[in-house]
Amino acid sequence: MKKNVEKKMVGGKHLQHTSKFINELNSVKPNREIVAFRYSDEVWLIGKYKGLKLSETPTSYINWVLSNIRLSPTSVCILENYSKQ
Repeated sequence: MKKNVEKKMVGGKHLQHTSKFINELNSVKPNREIVAFRYSDEVWLIGKYKGLKLSETPTSYINWVLSNIRLSPTSVCILENYSKQ
């Protein structure tokens, strides 16, 4: 049986996440930065594009991650470079 997908309006945009992704984000302790991808090969570790390279990710998703997930300064720098491409 499929679970209902949670839908929210954030910043005027319609966002849709599976319950698994929401659980992954909620499992991180408060005030800790989330490691969203490996630096070595730039592959997503969590989320909708888990297992794909950053270069294969839509710019809209990268921008969403930058605005909604607490990342390290290094992760932000890498993602900002991809969001400009």
